[in-house]
Amino acid sequence: VRQGRGRVYDAVDSFVGAPEIRRACEDCVKLARVFDPSMPEMKPSHLLVLYYTTSRKLGWHRDDGPQDGRTLAPVVSLSLGHACDFELKDNPGDTPLVVRLESGDALLFGG
Repeated sequence: VRQGRGRVYDAVDSFVGAPEIRRACEDCVKLARVFDPSMPEMKPSHLLVLYYTTSRKLGWHRDDGPQDGRTLAPVVSLSLGHACDFELKDNPGDTPLVVRLESGDALLFGG
């Protein structure tokens, strides 16, 4: 962990507990599809683990890099630890939508 923040990005299969991680993501998408059938199915391929101390945060960014995927598959975000505010907006000048995430919450976006 450097400067109150840590980051690991790799194929799901390289992590201990890969079958459980994969199943948790698939279960989240399956449940979301009950409420919104237009949500595409997905097969988890990569995992991004982010760790922040209470004083750190991830700044505004757009997931549009070459490793961010090119399909319509949803992104599954699982929150563990302290509660946090997840802010989402389409453009820099927009007012963000703020969603409070508690430990154990799942957030799906994209798709």
